[in-house]
Amino acid sequence: MDRKAWIAIILCAVALFYWEWQNAKTRQAALAAQQAAALASPSPSATATPSIETPSAAQPAAAPTPATAAETRKLRSSVAEYTFTNVDGGIATVELLQHRAENGTNVIINNTSNIPIGAVAEEPANWPQTSYAFAAGDDSKIVLESTAPSGVKITKTFTLSPAAKDLKDPYQVRFDLTFSNPTGSKQDVRQFYISTGAAAPIHRLDQPRYTNFDYQAGSKTSYINVLGPFEAGRIPLIGIQTSAAKTEVRESPGDVLWAGTKNQYFATILNILDDNRGVGIWAARYDIPLISPDAQAHHGINGALGMPGFSLAPGETKTESFSFYSGPKEYSRLKKLGHEQDEVMEFGLFKIVSEFLLNALNWLHSVFKNYATSIIVLTLIIKTGLWTIQNKSMQSMKKMSLLAPRMTELKEKYKDDPTKMNQEMMKLYKEYGINPFAGCLPIFIQMPIFFGFYTMLAVAVELRNSSFLWVKDLSQPDTVAHVLGFPINLLPIVMALTMVWQMHITPKTGDAVQQRIFLFMPIIFLVFSYNYASALALYWTVQNIFSIVQLYLTRNQPMPELKKVSAAPAQPVLSGKRKR
Repeated sequence: MDRKAWIAIILCAVALFYWEWQNAKTRQAALAAQQAAALASPSPSATATPSIETPSAAQPAAAPTPATAAETRKLRSSVAEYTFTNVDGGIATVELLQHRAENGTNVIINNTSNIPIGAVAEEPANWPQTSYAFAAGDDSKIVLESTAPSGVKITKTFTLSPAAKDLKDPYQVRFDLTFSNPTGSKQDVRQFYISTGAAAPIHRLDQPRYTNFDYQAGSKTSYINVLGPFEAGRIPLIGIQTSAAKTEVRESPGDVLWAGTKNQYFATILNILDDNRGVGIWAARYDIPLISPDAQAHHGINGALGMPGFSLAPGETKTESFSFYSGPKEYSRLKKLGHEQDEVMEFGLFKIVSEFLLNALNWLHSVFKNYATSIIVLTLIIKTGLWTIQNKSMQSMKKMSLLAPRMTELKEKYKDDPTKMNQEMMKLYKEYGINPFAGCLPIFIQMPIFFGFYTMLAVAVELRNSSFLWVKDLSQPDTVAHVLGFPINLLPIVMALTMVWQMHITPKTGDAVQQRIFLFMPIIFLVFSYNYASALALYWTVQNIFSIVQLYLTRNQPMPELKKVSAAPAQPVLSGKRKR
């Protein structure tokens, strides 16, 4: 590398350091401000207000349900402990017994929101905090009852798996919502919303882009990010505002099959079990204190599924059935739930690649019982499959190096006519049967695999708390120390160094400008994966090392002979009339 290239690389590294240092300062200031706000804000009231159902015009309103003290009860399954509350009648929190948070305690879902999972409201922007009474239940069932001002009785029945025989996963809870009309007149139940619970970051380095409200209407899955519509739209770099920030998102797509909230690794999904369909969705974000000074997200998101209204004749009862999945975003589990609930994985453009890699990784884990080992073995399998392509690429690059003197002559001869120079170069490549892009082919093939890994590892809950050598958690950066607030992540640095090594021993092709562009690849990959899951850096480092070994094994092979290829025979020209 020449002096200018080294200067550019050093400047990029300094810029990366400065950017991370400024982010750390900004997060520290935000933490202090949010903690002060949290201490100053009063705790929510648990008193009751009128319920969502309103009386019909012919029926006078009944007295509202009297306020009662907040009360909780718990049910425990093989995988979770559910805390139920009588305020709004739902699941206050879900403690996952098989998943640990950073502080060593169990992961808890919905613990940053005041809206319980399964709460019902006519106006989701103002949850009523209706008082429910705990009715008869058992070790796997909770029943909550309330009476609306109209006289309509509301009964919520939560049944845990496996007592609910039709559920497919132990993280599911069946939710039956029953409306009954004991009055002597017809009662109208207007469109109402059922809370899907909330999602918020649980890890200190969770990114805001993973905190979403998702829903499926028909065959289309939509994603509402905690930042997207809740931030003012601005023109990049210029900063001119193009749209105002929203306080809520309320849509009426119709034919809604399910809706839910999620963070990076866990989700709560409300799925309709019967033939009914939702008609609307609602989402709003709320502020939470930062988890730690270096956390990167400080918003949670609440969501709700809108259901159509209906009428109840005197003595009539109507029950609508749902299931709640509150648990890890394990692709194999979600795939079995139906209605394409696995779309909460949000694999995006590289979905096929990500799904294949995740399934392969989990299969290898069933053999080796270690995810780091599985990643290494999967990488070797991929590289072995690309071995033939890599060898052909090396042969092509060696042939191009033999053509270097001729290429230099052409550049000198046609230096004032770039178009003619390119034409002559392509003619020379064709004459010797060389594909100038063959050297790039392995990279082009590996890019979908890299981004498939990138997308998959971002949400692969299986990697949480999986260790490897000094790496404590493969789903997080492998920070070994901090210097002036800047995290020192070792694996991405090793990854970049192996890329430099690989480039150093690779035969040089192309002009000087192209070679300088390739010199920036290690910097780009370093920035791309520096604060990402260390499993990604592990994968790319292993494939770099494998490529280096392959280069050393093939570099001593004899140089290929530079022979002109025979011209293709000219096609005969047919004369006379064509046969009809």
